[in-house]
Amino acid sequence: MFQARLEQEMKVKEDVKVQASSIRKEIEQAEAMAKSKEEVTKLKAESGLQKFKDDIQKLEREISQLRTNRESFKIAALRRGIGGSCAMKTTELSHNSSGHKVDQASVAAKMTRALENSGGSASVKRSRECVMCLTEEMSVVFLPCAHQVVCAKCNELHEKKGMKECPSCRSLIQRRIVVRYAVS
Repeated sequence: MFQARLEQEMKVKEDVKVQASSIRKEIEQAEAMAKSKEEVTKLKAESGLQKFKDDIQKLEREISQLRTNRESFKIAALRRGIGGSCAMKTTELSHNSSGHKVDQASVAAKMTRALENSGGSASVKRSRECVMCLTEEMSVVFLPCAHQVVCAKCNELHEKKGMKECPSCRSLIQRRIVVRYAVS
């Protein structure tokens, strides 16, 4: 009876070993499959991340190009200047009847009054529009020519870009004066 019991325990022990070995193999297979899935997921994530990085770089280049184009348009507007009629009035105001130059401050004051008195509300708004951005009110007078063609922001851009000539008449700018209109 002892022998039969021993054989039975040996058989149970052998069955347990087989089961343990089978379970161990299943665990190893599950771990290998999980690792494989993890690597596939990691590769997908890395390729997706690289795609997003490439898209971001592409969009940043496009934004940079758009900013460059916008700045180029502003500079081109400055270089084109304004129409001849205003430039002619400025020339007339900056010389007295004998053809000699007059005081720069009085020219700036005359220009401001001339612009304020120029027609109805639609023409006043247009006559006060910055030639660079076409949205803000002109608020900077260039001396000695006394042209007032840009707003304060565009004046900063004009100066920052190293442009030292009036966009209207190409005379050298010696001084930039920021002026404000009285609210009507």
